[in-house]
Amino acid sequence: MGPYNNWMPYLYVFSQGEVLRNGTAGRFRINGVTILGYIFYSFSGFLIFAPIYLVFFFKNVSRLRHLLDEENISNQSAANYDAGQSE
Repeated sequence: MGPYNNWMPYLYVFSQGEVLRNGTAGRFRINGVTILGYIFYSFSGFLIFAPIYLVFFFKNVSRLRHLLDEENISNQSAANYDAGQSE
């Protein structure tokens, strides 16, 4: 994916596929704007298959939130352990 990929009509399809693949299997920043963007894009791009795509998308969002919670818990426990060692 280069900087001019989105300007080339033939390669533009691959850029769209990469975005959609990241929504179902990759990692991305979870906030309201990105979630609404994925929902809007799925309905505008392929209306018939949007519900199927959104099932996989929300499974990925749930997985990412769970991973984020685990990382926060492990970071907090590491910080508490380090604070206990310095006393």
